[in-house]
Amino acid sequence: MQDTPGQEPDRRTSTSFPPHDLGGRPGFGPVPVDDDAIFTNRAEARVFGLTQMAQSASGFNTDGFRHGIEREDPDRYLALGYWGRWLSNAERMLTEGGVLPAAAVDAALAGEPVRGTVERSTECRPATARGARRTAPADAVFTLGERVRVHTTMGLEPRFEHCRIPGYVRGRIGTVEAIHDSWILPDDHAHGRGDGTQGSWVYNVSFPAAELFAAGGDHTLRIDLFEPYLTSESAA
Repeated sequence: MQDTPGQEPDRRTSTSFPPHDLGGRPGFGPVPVDDDAIFTNRAEARVFGLTQMAQSASGFNTDGFRHGIEREDPDRYLALGYWGRWLSNAERMLTEGGVLPAAAVDAALAGEPVRGTVERSTECRPATARGARRTAPADAVFTLGERVRVHTTMGLEPRFEHCRIPGYVRGRIGTVEAIHDSWILPDDHAHGRGDGTQGSWVYNVSFPAAELFAAGGDHTLRIDLFEPYLTSESAA
């Protein structure tokens, strides 16, 4: 899972990034936050419960669940809203997990008989142990204070590969500030690669905001990044 660092794509016009990766993209306005409201209406609570049931019945792990939302059509992703994306993904998990035949929900809504065979089309499986902390297969590659470069194209081919690198730090150089033990690598877990018994080191890496965003800023961002996302500062 390595690539050659290079120039970061222009995030204002690039279509290479999956629709959920909005950090650093202009034009979306402020994000309203109400920390006291878990659900704003009863329908949202029902969607939450339905999604939990769908995930359990279909055998998706958390990373597979997130990857399903990321695979939503970009225009539809923005139009559906938060809980609309969850509801759409519940259907996706049930069909890909072999619980319902394809288009079963559309048929039911139309009052038509649900026909077709069920077939599991995903390798995503539940985690093999509780939690997400795992044993590392080797010692950490990077050390505290080391300068590292973030990969640029990892997770972008195919377009919706599950990858947790924020687009605005791709190709950027930062400093390792902390090492957070070893954890399940979401990129593998979402796609059924490995059984989740081994993990990847996670590093907290700092970046000056002025080097990341056109608007600049005198603050520092600290981003948690998995080891395969990083390479040495001198890599070209």
